[in-house]
Amino acid sequence: MDIKTRHLINQAYQHTLGFALLALAGISLSNYLLVEAPNVAPVVLLPDSALAALLLGLGLLGCANARQRLARPALAALLGIALYSLSHDWLALDTGQGQSLLSGFPRMRSTLALLFCLLAIGLLSSQRGRWGRRLSCTLGLAAISLGCASLLAVHLPALSAWRLGFSSSTHSLANLFGLSMGVALLVLNWLPPERERLLGRSTLIGGALGVLLTCSSWYLLSLQHIELNKQQNELLLAKLGDSVERALDARRLLMQRMAERWSIDGQLPKHPKWRVESSS
Repeated sequence: MDIKTRHLINQAYQHTLGFALLALAGISLSNYLLVEAPNVAPVVLLPDSALAALLLGLGLLGCANARQRLARPALAALLGIALYSLSHDWLALDTGQGQSLLSGFPRMRSTLALLFCLLAIGLLSSQRGRWGRRLSCTLGLAAISLGCASLLAVHLPALSAWRLGFSSSTHSLANLFGLSMGVALLVLNWLPPERERLLGRSTLIGGALGVLLTCSSWYLLSLQHIELNKQQNELLLAKLGDSVERALDARRLLMQRMAERWSIDGQLPKHPKWRVESSS
């Protein structure tokens, strides 16, 4: 494989990941902005995380295309959001009971905020010469290590504090995000300085549409799966309620018959008979 082909594959990976971040962040933010009563759905990011993912996607695309005017403001804003979450969690500034001042929803986990910090600093330093690229590679390895620790947290309860996802349903997606971004930070430094025209405009547009359709399909299928599980749970609860109601009706009818029989006898049964009838 020649050098130019490797650079094309590298930049295609950067753009695919960047477009995926923008698509997922856009879908998540749309869910909170357009729905009248939004909630923390298992298939979407929390608002703070979605905003951070949007800024990260812009920063990654800016770095992949050497667009500093796009990358630097986005990554600086991303670093500010991540440091805000870390300051609350590490300095115990929990006056809002874990709620974000930006969105009113729960803040991102400290581990995820730390990952965003590593990625923002790594992308910014990748444009700063030889030592900056070395720092960027080191932070990329740290991001991969963080993703691996979160992956192991499923099987090792001692590592539960290093979990990236805010719930079990988002755990796998968060782990994939950490590992993918760590790899992206590593291979970003292998791109040549002149990288603006490695991929044509039509290729980028087609790739962006393909990623958007893929993420939208995933989102709709996830919603369908959640709705199906909800209907199955409601059906099971209805069956359980009917079973309990039938059991209570049978017990109440039995007690009524016992009371009528005792009323005919004119007295309560003796102790042995009482034990037999009460336990029936």
